[in-house]
Amino acid sequence: MAIYDPNDVNDVLELYKLIDHARDIKKKLKVTYEQKRHTDPQRKYFHFLLSYFANQYGCTLTEAKERHLKQLCLPDFFDTGRVDKGGHKVMRSTSELNSSEYSYVISNFRSYCDINGIPTPDPTDLPSIRYCERIIEKTEMYGT
Repeated sequence: MAIYDPNDVNDVLELYKLIDHARDIKKKLKVTYEQKRHTDPQRKYFHFLLSYFANQYGCTLTEAKERHLKQLCLPDFFDTGRVDKGGHKVMRSTSELNSSEYSYVISNFRSYCDINGIPTPDPTDLPSIRYCERIIEKTEMYGT
């Protein structure tokens, strides 16, 4: 798949050629916009939220992500409408999310955490995040 810049005259001319060719062979074209993927700070904070929730709720990281986030917190957002061979719903991967979708998921998961009695620190509250990370490490180290 090629990426064309609409501000570049050469790319625009190439697009017109593709459109004419598609018209000649009676095919449809699919146009998508290049979307900015999530940022590393978003990914890091999101992983922290999942880890902290799993630690405080008493479940695994996988269970926190697959069950609590995708099935209970945002089922409509992650549902693809497909079913696998075993009859289970196929859920959307978090790696496919763009930056604004990641923000939406983080915001909703923080609300879900609050509803379950697990307050989470803001992304900008670094001392609180470090404190929570130490709690996670301590629990993993001593198994308490």
